[in-house]
Amino acid sequence: MKSRRHGLSTFLIFHVLRCTLTTEKVCSGDGEPLECCVNNYEVNGKCLECPDGWFGLNCSTPCTDDNYGRFCVSVCNCSSEYQCHPVNGCILLSTGMANMVLPRYTPALNPEILSKNELINRYFRQGYTNKEISQLLLAVHRIRISEPHLKRMFRNQETIQQLGGCPNICRCDLGTENKELEEIQVLLHTLNDQEYENCFIYGRSTSNQRIEAWWSILRRQAADWWITFFKDLRDANLFNDGDLLQIDCLRYCFMDLLQEELHRIVIQWNQHRIQVKKQCCSPKGKPDVLFFTPEPYGARDFKVNCSADDIRNCFENFGAERPIHGCSTDFLELANLILPNHQRPSNVNEACNLYAQFITMFNQYDG
Repeated sequence: MKSRRHGLSTFLIFHVLRCTLTTEKVCSGDGEPLECCVNNYEVNGKCLECPDGWFGLNCSTPCTDDNYGRFCVSVCNCSSEYQCHPVNGCILLSTGMANMVLPRYTPALNPEILSKNELINRYFRQGYTNKEISQLLLAVHRIRISEPHLKRMFRNQETIQQLGGCPNICRCDLGTENKELEEIQVLLHTLNDQEYENCFIYGRSTSNQRIEAWWSILRRQAADWWITFFKDLRDANLFNDGDLLQIDCLRYCFMDLLQEELHRIVIQWNQHRIQVKKQCCSPKGKPDVLFFTPEPYGARDFKVNCSADDIRNCFENFGAERPIHGCSTDFLELANLILPNHQRPSNVNEACNLYAQFITMFNQYDG
């Protein structure tokens, strides 16, 4: 009952302030005012409404107590396992988003000025992690982008920079994760005066037999062992996949080893010799040789060459740096704080020992 009264009184105060300011001064919620009203802030001579989770003059005050949403007038009535989030209301404590503190909202990161990709790039340059950017885009700008989607942006950037160009035609299934790749593909074709209308094609996922076959090979060679290993950790209550701290810890300890394993498989696969089979139209030879020197095999390179400047300009808007060891910068600081001068693991046993040390110390601090 107390929370409801607090929310109602806050709502009335907002409207009294708005009316007072409107009658005594020239203010506006839209247009070109001398001064913006309460719950608005000025951007390029125009007044815009505060984003969810903020209120007051120039939108400088975050929601407090049990209030959330537009102008902080909505009231949370959360049970014990939930916590009131200033934007989304009642949020499970286990998600970690409830404890997230929103940064001070500034016009520099306003979606009215910056595009989605510009917002992402700006947040990356300010040092935010993938997880934090995904949360900020949803909480502050109402843009929903998953953390895996952001990671795919890194991979697209690295591939184009390494090859110095982009494909003539890309074909992908109808997944939302491929939208970013389409934008990059169209942009690079446009910058190089290439046909861009049909440079990216969407098709049915039933035509993905080749990549699905490759996933099967990858799983047999290495991935299945890692999947079983992490499942065993979870089943033994040594890893909680709902605890963001333990997820970061697992990535910190094992990500470099996983990356080395994937690189080893890539080298092994790209340098193996394709066997000649009867009634098969596949070319013979090594994949690396076939890819980089197609002419001797009766083929040609369909790559669209791109200048270094075009690639750099493209990924200033679309790309970002890969997180160190795959975890957040906050965890990097925490790891060096609680275990200073520790050595990076070079094998699975060392990674397990390091992970066990971190988990033991986390439990001691929690206790």
